[in-house]
Amino acid sequence: SDEWGNSNIDIQKKSIDESANIIKTPISVKHASKKAHLSSHQNFFNALEEEARLDITKENLWLKKDSFFPEIIIFCPEIEQQIKTIDKTIFTVAISILRDIERNQKKITDFNCSPESQTVSQKPKLKRRRMFTVDGERKFFTNHIKSLPSKYRMYFFEKENKIYIGYIGKHLPLQ
Repeated sequence: SDEWGNSNIDIQKKSIDESANIIKTPISVKHASKKAHLSSHQNFFNALEEEARLDITKENLWLKKDSFFPEIIIFCPEIEQQIKTIDKTIFTVAISILRDIERNQKKITDFNCSPESQTVSQKPKLKRRRMFTVDGERKFFTNHIKSLPSKYRMYFFEKENKIYIGYIGKHLPLQ
């Protein structure tokens, strides 16, 4: 196909919404089958290098969270302990997702997200497990990103153009 000669290829991303409707979203994927394609992606490679220089680690995230995430992402206090115990791979994927959102490279809805089921939302014991601190007040975090390895989840709460992260960890109990 002639498309393989292009440095970007347009494809359709298909996802399923809460009502089981198939949503088609056009996206452009970077492609490099020729040396010349690499130079057309130089800004992308520069951004990758810049991200690597940030050197976000489990050890420095909490102290530097406001400089790593100055605009959109806010970590709830509960995260401080969680990041110390989660697997490094899970941490790396979570930070990559959050940095993409912070840099406006992606929206949170670009990831595999869903709200909690009605069952979870209506059971006080299960609901309490999904309550995290936002501006000193406990809030129910129904939405979660499921794009992490090993069925890990990242619970978030949106408020005033900010995204609060309350939990990064194993799937919370459903019973």
